[in-house]
Amino acid sequence: MQYKWLENKGSKEIIVFFSGWAVDYRPFLTIKSQNYDVLFIYDYKNLNIEIDFTKIVKNYSKINIIGWSMGVFVANYVFSSINIPINKAVAINGSLFPVSDKYGIPEKIFDGTFENLSDRNLHKFYKRMCRLKDIEKYFFENLPQGTIQSQKEELAFLKEISRTNIKEKNIFTHSIIGTLDAIYPLQNLINYWEKYLTPTILDIPHFPFLNINYFDELLQTTPKF
Repeated sequence: MQYKWLENKGSKEIIVFFSGWAVDYRPFLTIKSQNYDVLFIYDYKNLNIEIDFTKIVKNYSKINIIGWSMGVFVANYVFSSINIPINKAVAINGSLFPVSDKYGIPEKIFDGTFENLSDRNLHKFYKRMCRLKDIEKYFFENLPQGTIQSQKEELAFLKEISRTNIKEKNIFTHSIIGTLDAIYPLQNLINYWEKYLTPTILDIPHFPFLNINYFDELLQTTPKF
C-alpha cells in the first residue's frame, strides 16, 4: 500500500480514505477538507505500508474511515485488526466480499478484467466506472498513474487476499450504494449490506465524487453527490 496526506494541518479529527483499484490520489486532489486531516491510502499490491496506523490515529480525538470500491474491503481488513474506536466508517460502492457472485464483483467478470488487462481495456474500465460524461471528462483530466503490470499485480493480490482473509468483524457504520454503478452489481451490494444496516441507495455511478468539494461531506448520511 501507499499513502499520501491530502490534508495535514493539525486537525483534531482524521479521515482515512481507502481508494479503489487502479485509482491513486490524483482524481481526489480537488477535494479539500474543512475540519479533518485526510490520509489517502491506495495501491494494494500488498498490505505493507511505511506508516503505523496505531501511532497516527492516537494523535486524533476521533477517527473516521471512508472506503470506496475495493478500498471497502482493505479498510475493513486493516482496521478490524486494530483495537481503536472508530467514530464513523462509510462504505461507498463496495463490500467485504469484493470478488463474489452474490456480494461483490462476479468472479468471471473479475477474472476477465485480470486476464485481458491492457491500456485499452483499462480505459474502458475507467469509462464504465465514471459512466456519466461530466464525470468521465473530469476523471480523464486527472488520470491516475501506473503501469498495466503494476495494476495486474494489484488485482491478483486483491483476489487472493479477499478469498483467504475475510474478516468477520464489520467496522462500517454506514453504506452508500449507487444504482448507476457498472462495476459492482446493485443487487449484490444490497445482498451484502442489508445483513448489517440499511444502506443509502443513490443514483450515482461507481466513481461519484465529481461534485464533492470537501471530504467532510462524505461523512454525512446522504452526501450531495
